[in-house]
Amino acid sequence: MNTIRLDSNWWYGVAIPPVLELVGGGGILVAGRFGLIQDGANSLTILVPGFTLLAGLFLIPVFALCLFFDARAVNQSNTSWNPRPVFWGVGSLLLPLVGVIAFSYSLLVPIAAVYLYRRFSSASIVTDLTADNDPVIEIDNEDDSTNEPSGRVSNWWYGIAVPIVAYIVFLGAVLLLGIIQPDQVQPGSRFAWLSLVITVFTVLAIFAQFVLTPVFSLSLYLDQRRVRASDAVDWHPNQLVWPAIALVHLISMIVTQAMLLSLAGGIVYLWRRHGHIGRP
Repeated sequence: MNTIRLDSNWWYGVAIPPVLELVGGGGILVAGRFGLIQDGANSLTILVPGFTLLAGLFLIPVFALCLFFDARAVNQSNTSWNPRPVFWGVGSLLLPLVGVIAFSYSLLVPIAAVYLYRRFSSASIVTDLTADNDPVIEIDNEDDSTNEPSGRVSNWWYGIAVPIVAYIVFLGAVLLLGIIQPDQVQPGSRFAWLSLVITVFTVLAIFAQFVLTPVFSLSLYLDQRRVRASDAVDWHPNQLVWPAIALVHLISMIVTQAMLLSLAGGIVYLWRRHGHIGRP
């Protein structure tokens, strides 16, 4: 008999935001239950779960994107379930936003629970013997080209490169703010509209940096693991250094100065990756 195995790591991005929301919401509920949320109480009792809950909400776009790519991988695999990627991707973006507005609840948990249950239950189907009673050869989709283009070890490097580019754009926007100084621009001036656009753009860049922080960490961890496991690559990334840099980048959500160190580490990783693999 043969167990069909699905090789797609996108489900991590489907599972993490609901877990963050559950942990954060549960922490706030417990703190309120025991009277820890009150004037003069330890601020950590509300800041830590509140920050965790907000992180889950800010990751709704990441949740939808990962669900789309994972549904596509499942649909193109040999499993018994064929989810429609567009349906799950669009629905997992719109329903949480509607839930937040209408019910103050993002619906991430039920969506992820239904999808992940269907995903793993269909991926664990056991096939019977063939008509000639010969054992079925085990199907291993580890090198499935539906998840990665031909000749490419991993696509996770995109999640490393995009936050680096976003941070460079953010620094450029901050530099422009320092030059134009919107608070000193006179109303009606020809520079007023430009200062407004740059201010809005900077706010969006800050939001993008917050959302992309866990994307960078997750992508760095998964990419170095995939490269190290590949037989087609003569480079074996250090299994302690690069996960440590991914962890430092997560810490930068609290200690912002650490982001420069972790992003510099990401640039070094991509440079070494390019030297050994040729991509990016």
